[in-house]
Amino acid sequence: MTEANQIDDAVRRNLSSFGERRDFYVYGYFRETGQIIWIGKGHGDRINWIFRRNRIRNGHLANVIIKTLAVVGDIPRVILANSLTESEAFILEITLIKIIGRHPDGPLLNMTDGGEGASGLKMTEEQRRNVSEAVKDVWETLSKEERRERTKNFTIRGTKRPREEVERRAEKLRNVPKTLEHNAKVSMALQALPPGWNRKAIDASHTDEVQNRRTETLNSKSVKEKLSVARVSSWANPIHRNNRIEGMKRAWKIKRDSILEKRRITRSKRD
Repeated sequence: MTEANQIDDAVRRNLSSFGERRDFYVYGYFRETGQIIWIGKGHGDRINWIFRRNRIRNGHLANVIIKTLAVVGDIPRVILANSLTESEAFILEITLIKIIGRHPDGPLLNMTDGGEGASGLKMTEEQRRNVSEAVKDVWETLSKEERRERTKNFTIRGTKRPREEVERRAEKLRNVPKTLEHNAKVSMALQALPPGWNRKAIDASHTDEVQNRRTETLNSKSVKEKLSVARVSSWANPIHRNNRIEGMKRAWKIKRDSILEKRRITRSKRD
């Protein structure tokens, strides 16, 4: 479908009804550097949909979202235009995506040129069955490599694995030694989380609260004493002590080589 056809289709969506709703808007997501990465259309709380998803099928977008959350603790998002009809919002969405450009020709990570979807769309059971059968028919025609490529960015939940595989993975975890210091940090991190926190739902409003509570917890006298005891106990374990010493030796060797290299460069410039 050409750009002109997309816009015509968007214009025709709601012009058949008199007095269109004007509660739609066009919004944008930005990464930690301030670069725009997503253009969307919606109404109500649509701009915050990213925080209500357990998974994001767009793998590239998911990676950028995770990195941005790690750096700034939130996803910068702005409503670019509001008080629009749905057709006006579709036209503006298509236009902005076209002007800014989708990856790899631009910074946007949208998977389409925009203008898709319909607000309040609900399919009947028969429509759901037809869609399911059509998807299954397409899936059966794909090779093993094509299926792997299509599902590599999906998080498959609820899949029952063979008992042998479950036991094998559990055995690997059982053999991994965990220090007292590690256990103490995990315990304190969980205690610092707000009530009702859910791993499957990311709520940006809790980010500052969690960080402040974690900082207060780590700076408290009782926690410092517990960490001190945990470090002493961990150092008493010969395995952990040897690993720590080897790591310190490697770090010092890297630092020493860097210092010697800087001195060598300085002498060469003097000569």
